[in-house]
Amino acid sequence: MDETKILISNEEKARMVEEVLAAFNRHDLDYVANWHAESALHHQPNRPEPLRGREAIREDYLQSTWKPFPDFKFELDRAFGQDEWFCIQGTLTGTHQAPIEGSGGERIPPTGKRINVPICFVVRVQEGKAVEVWEYNDQLAFLAQLGLYP
Repeated sequence: MDETKILISNEEKARMVEEVLAAFNRHDLDYVANWHAESALHHQPNRPEPLRGREAIREDYLQSTWKPFPDFKFELDRAFGQDEWFCIQGTLTGTHQAPIEGSGGERIPPTGKRINVPICFVVRVQEGKAVEVWEYNDQLAFLAQLGLYP
């Protein structure tokens, strides 16, 4: 990973970002889930309420990312932060190969289409664990790339 892309005031947190992104890209669900605190909150643009707790976050990653996009990758554009907050910005790519849940709870069958979606995570870390995550991604681009929105 290009060191100039990670600009975080604390070397330990910069290493943490590098390690969690590497785990994400090697599809290490246990590592990514355990990086979250037991009572972590994960806010997402497609959900009215945040995911609450490590197990809910783990299950969401499994059902919303790992299974439907088995070839997904996160390409880092930049990471920066200070104190207990940092921001990770990049692009999520992958091929839709298994059903995903729609916003109304419906199951969307695999489209076989590739996505290339800008995504950003704003994360608060305490004692080496993510305690709060705010995820921002382009939901309209995501749906359009899957052929689900004009």
